[in-house]
Amino acid sequence: MYRNLSCTTTQLALAALSAIAAGLAACSSPPDDSANLLPSTGLGTCGVYRWWQHSSQPIAVAFTARGRVVFQFREPARIEVRDVDTFRGVDIDLPGDSVMDPGHALFHEPPSGSRGIACASCHPEAHEDGHTWRFDKLGLRRTQTVAGGVLKTAPFHWSGDQSDLTHLMQEVFVSRMRGSPPAARDVELLGRFLDNVPAFPASPPRRPGRRPARRGPVP
Repeated sequence: MYRNLSCTTTQLALAALSAIAAGLAACSSPPDDSANLLPSTGLGTCGVYRWWQHSSQPIAVAFTARGRVVFQFREPARIEVRDVDTFRGVDIDLPGDSVMDPGHALFHEPPSGSRGIACASCHPEAHEDGHTWRFDKLGLRRTQTVAGGVLKTAPFHWSGDQSDLTHLMQEVFVSRMRGSPPAARDVELLGRFLDNVPAFPASPPRRPGRRPARRGPVP
């Protein structure tokens, strides 16, 4: 996936997590097959990464005090331990049934032709990244959560102009992310996956007699 030549352990951890969130770690090949180095962006002195090719689904990463990086993979389930400098290490297969889910894969893998941006890049764990984006024709829009019974909230999108998940995928996944139109069955499985992700608990009701806080000030 990566190898950095001038980063601290903290920076490496942030770089690894950023790569996983953006779907870079799930890519089967680097953007340029003639090179194995990817320049970083926005990571200070972090300069160069080496691509690590694999076909699994990374879900967690950790670093040890002895200079090793530990990856956990969802499907197939396993742990990989690698030396940060040489990337040599061991693979540990984990027991259990397969959790292969085409809906989960569609949500987490970059569309064909993409440079690493997946649905999960802006909707981690099917929730939202807390960012507000500026669109040329729409203005400012905040990322929305898509978890926990989202199919019952149609029509979708900020203006409610997408009647169902199929139209939403056409607008965002195909038109914006440059992906290929997904099959109807894949869209159905995507909806099933999203609906099964637990929603965040609602805020508790305000106690009687307590005034709401003003927007902006911190109590």
